[in-house]
Amino acid sequence: MTRIGSICCLVPALALAQQSKFELADVRASKTSSMMAQNFGGVLRGGRYINRDVTLLGLIEAAYGLKADAVAGGPGWVDSDLFDVIAKVPDGTKMPEAKQMLQSLLEERFHLVLKHDMHPVPRYVLTVGKGGSKLKPASGSGQGCKPLQQPGGGGGGDLASLPNIVVECHNLSPADIGDNLRQMAGGYLDHDVVDQTNLSGQFDFQIEWTARGALAAKGADGISLFDAVDRQLGLKLELKDISMPALVIEKVDRKPTPNEPGVEKT
Repeated sequence: MTRIGSICCLVPALALAQQSKFELADVRASKTSSMMAQNFGGVLRGGRYINRDVTLLGLIEAAYGLKADAVAGGPGWVDSDLFDVIAKVPDGTKMPEAKQMLQSLLEERFHLVLKHDMHPVPRYVLTVGKGGSKLKPASGSGQGCKPLQQPGGGGGGDLASLPNIVVECHNLSPADIGDNLRQMAGGYLDHDVVDQTNLSGQFDFQIEWTARGALAAKGADGISLFDAVDRQLGLKLELKDISMPALVIEKVDRKPTPNEPGVEKT
């Protein structure tokens, strides 16, 4: 485990905050094996920013608020080598400020150079089906989705008798529909949904599908999410590579620069 020891002779916190830099940072290779690593993202605790067992890719994600597939390029180790980062932050630092400080740390300690570019990434694309949309114009003021209770068993591990998922949604835009499907049916959708329906307005609908884990057990009685979206909503979900803004790694050092005096291992 690493801890930051005594810290003295620091530049005033205000000046450091303006520079968006940590007051002092302990950056080192993690001793945790990749098979045992558990990363919970960066946290602010006790005047420190702490991010353990994290890959360089994970640090970039944390610093810039991106998902992994929005970062491109770089050597293979950026998604395998593990690091521990423990850094002292000025009093009152919030996470958006800590992210800016982490950006500075990546530039200074790993000599990270990024550029903005377009990059193909996998996304589920939502479009209108051949027969046209079956969505109904919104008729009320309430917004969101709620599950409807269904009778059924599923006890004793009998997946074939597990009731389908039935959800009622109100006052959603097409983009909202994609976001809600991603949240409700993550077993089917392992990437975000991008709206390309060209529909405008808010809509109401009800949709029923079989949980991914029970689909095979139900056989012909099962309803995949993709079939439900097609037949019940008149929409189509397809996995495609689409060009989206990304950060491209142009240069990065595998070994960070040495820690400054005042950072001790205990």
